[in-house]
Amino acid sequence: MSKGEGGSSMHGVLVSVLIPCKNTGELLKPCLASIAESSHRPLEVCLYDDGSDDDGVTLGIIAEYASNAPQGISVVIGSRSQSDDGAPSIGAARNAVAALASGDFLCWLDSDDVMLPCRIAGSLETYFAKRAESGCDHVLVGSRFVRDPPGSTPRYAAWANSLSQDQLVTHRFRECTLIQPTWFLPRASFAWIGGYEAAGLAEDFKFLLTWVCRGGVLARLDAVALVYTYSAGSLSWKVPQALLRKIRVEAFEQQVLGIGGEAGAARPATLPAQPWAAFAIWGAGKDAKAFFRALSDEAKARVTCFADIDPAKLSVGTYPDTVLVPVVVPAHKMSSARKARKAARKAAAAAAAAGNPLPSKKPRALDGQAAHGQRSNGDGSGVDDDGPITVCIKMKRQLRREIPIVAVADLRPPFVAAVALDRTQGTFEAALAASGYVDGVDYFHVV
Repeated sequence: MSKGEGGSSMHGVLVSVLIPCKNTGELLKPCLASIAESSHRPLEVCLYDDGSDDDGVTLGIIAEYASNAPQGISVVIGSRSQSDDGAPSIGAARNAVAALASGDFLCWLDSDDVMLPCRIAGSLETYFAKRAESGCDHVLVGSRFVRDPPGSTPRYAAWANSLSQDQLVTHRFRECTLIQPTWFLPRASFAWIGGYEAAGLAEDFKFLLTWVCRGGVLARLDAVALVYTYSAGSLSWKVPQALLRKIRVEAFEQQVLGIGGEAGAARPATLPAQPWAAFAIWGAGKDAKAFFRALSDEAKARVTCFADIDPAKLSVGTYPDTVLVPVVVPAHKMSSARKARKAARKAAAAAAAAGNPLPSKKPRALDGQAAHGQRSNGDGSGVDDDGPITVCIKMKRQLRREIPIVAVADLRPPFVAAVALDRTQGTFEAALAASGYVDGVDYFHVV
């Protein structure tokens, strides 16, 4: 291959373009047409239909493309029938299409997106340059993108396209810093990471966080290389915020605090050299408090303070760190047996969510009272039935400590920045820049 295409290392490299699809229909045609415009050859296009039920439209387009493939492009087809066992998922479909590939590199392409001619050659060039710079074979490459329709998700698009190469790593706890439809990586690296989580949502976010945790490198082709189609029905925009928060908190605890990781495991260069023994939280608003509540008890114990610039929040002085504990309440203090049963169910669910599941068996009677769901025999014992409830268990918040809320001027690293970007007319960003603290060393963004 010529020097203009990235040097001799790229000559003859087979790239597999991976396209999982379901009910894409006519939108698949411009997607496939864009591949033929690529400046790189040879290419292998792997198409996996994840059970389309659009009267054969999508399958027909796939079949016609395979029978009339452009020169220098081979086509591999796979499908999931409607009768296959197991619930379909995006992660499972992505793993299935990757299993069809035989190329040295995998190039992801969503079935309703369009890639630009420079994408594959540019991604290869970026990969080899970053591999030479980092000494790591596991480089995940993305690119800049434009939205269709123009102006879709403007805040997210502006943020993702403006990140520096370093911020691809340091901002990873916020969102995917490289959008999944632009990903390009060695096939061996996909196997190294174990593919996508087959069940559940946010499989791309989990993949990227795991990639960095294991020492994988992130890089971006700074040219616009993809037209990223916005669809209101996309599952990407339906992932619950609570789930995203749970994913980022678990990753933050493992990668930055050293909680929950493999004991004695070496820490790759992509992680802080030493886990944080204590940290503060910049922000005392809704996002900061939600982040704190999502932390494990071990992580909460490491929080030294909240910090804010809002006089109203500073005037409060402290934030209560509470824990849910089960308490036994006489049923007559509940307004009705129905409410008592409802309280008991809520208590069990809350206790399980807090990591302290209530005993599966009904508790022994207390002080001559029958346990919840039991009828008293008069001797303090209980008989299981659906009779009157004399005792129930409910959850109560118990104060562990008061965490101080201090002025930002008194904040010291390390800390997490739990204030949303581009939401304070630049006040937060200006204060953070003026602090002189280093992103990814002194602090991490977590919202």
